[in-house]
Amino acid sequence: MYFAVVKITFESEEGAPAPDRKEMAAFIEKLRARFRITVMPYGSMQEDGETSIAYTSLASSEESLSKQLDGIAAFCEECGMGRVADEAVLMDHIDSIGEDE
Repeated sequence: MYFAVVKITFESEEGAPAPDRKEMAAFIEKLRARFRITVMPYGSMQEDGETSIAYTSLASSEESLSKQLDGIAAFCEECGMGRVADEAVLMDHIDSIGEDE
């Protein structure tokens, strides 16, 4: 099993209003339902118009996890959250947890 912890930052178009809490909650529920991931808003709305989410995901192989992460990023852009400006990903095999001890 492979896991990923991801932070995505969206950059909304100039002049476009930032999503409010209700819109974010609806978007997060869509992500949860479609991809079966754990997702939460990351921080609060920033002054420069960027919004971020953080999510975790599991998959049986590294390839299927990579495909899922790509699908999630594409879905985010298609849903009108704005362009994905930054995506920070930590991906590893689940057995690696606790090996450093």
